Amino acid sequence: MNCFFKAVSLIVFFFLFAAFRIEVNNPNLRPFRIYIEPLQNNEAEKIYSHIVSNLKMLPNFEFLDNREGSDFVISMNSEGDTFNAVVTNTKSGEFFTFKLKSYKSDIYSNANVLSDRIYEKITGTKGVFSTKLVFSMNWHGVRQIFLSDLTGKSLKKLTVNKGDSIAPKISHNRQYIVYTQYLSGSGTALRIINLYNMEDRLLFSSREINLAGGFEKDDKSFYFVSFDGKVSKVYEYFLADNSKKELYRSRARIVSPVTTYNDGKIAFVADEYGGPQVFILEKSDRKLTKSSQKPDYVTSPSFTNQGSHYVYVGRFNGVNRLYITSLDGGDFVQLTHGGQNYEDPIWLSNERFVVSFVHTGDSSQFILIDIPTQMNIKLYNVPAKIGYLSAS
Repeated sequence: MNCFFKAVSLIVFFFLFAAFRIEVNNPNLRPFRIYIEPLQNNEAEKIYSHIVSNLKMLPNFEFLDNREGSDFVISMNSEGDTFNAVVTNTKSGEFFTFKLKSYKSDIYSNANVLSDRIYEKITGTKGVFSTKLVFSMNWHGVRQIFLSDLTGKSLKKLTVNKGDSIAPKISHNRQYIVYTQYLSGSGTALRIINLYNMEDRLLFSSREINLAGGFEKDDKSFYFVSFDGKVSKVYEYFLADNSKKELYRSRARIVSPVTTYNDGKIAFVADEYGGPQVFILEKSDRKLTKSSQKPDYVTSPSFTNQGSHYVYVGRFNGVNRLYITSLDGGDFVQLTHGGQNYEDPIWLSNERFVVSFVHTGDSSQFILIDIPTQMNIKLYNVPAKIGYLSAS
């Protein structure tokens, strides 16, 4: 997750207490009334349709049939190999032009980039369409690592390993993915994929179970847990010199080490006092503080870039629901309801949305959750059960 504040900041505190009300006065939360002019050049129909589909996905845009009463008008056209989008503020008369050269080289990625620029110009907050999803999924009997965008149009298998590949984590700059590979004999290896050149290289391997964790906010290091069957050890791995530093060890089972975006503090899930809960670790003095309070079974924390709040999975009455709480455990909001089991929530960098997934039989449905309205937006479906979702 990268820096997401622009002209107007969306504060998590506001989300948790003001955004759940029926009346939302924050200009970034109210529905913007949009009119999109028809495309005049059919040659650009594919990118035009994808941009329109993206924008209509999100609940803070209301689309009109004509210009009357609109807040913004969007017009799009192509000139040779350049695609243009013009966003006009109907109240002030100001307009902004975005150009994409060689847009045909990668229609969907370019459409996502332009969708983000349009969204950011209208709302003043970071777009989400260029988000990259990475996860583990069964492929002919072996779990491999996959990468896609929010729409699933660019779904790509990244690994061809003989052993199961799990626990992928993507860096905030979207350059690296670290993951765990099970070895044919015993033990596991930590590997890293460079998405710029698609190099997949070994970092190290051991007879222990080494589960990849999240990247630090500067992407120079990542966290992982090593478990030998008796003791869990939390490490920070430094990419510059391929060294690692032990931060904490315990006879409790530890998983999901992630940055909290508070300097010197990380979080992980551990069953130190019974059921798994979220703990905050001070890296300097190794002081451990229990953060989550309820339910009794908690996992998969994901923090906002400000580090004041996080979303997590909590099991209640046999159902995995999503909850939001503050770092000190004081605030508490239930984000999802009903009988669906949500997994691996990721709080996206613009702070308004959480991406997660649910299993439906032998398939998996990706879901974008709008925090202010708690609306579930279905993204796309894959015909297999996935796990270990990460996003940036």
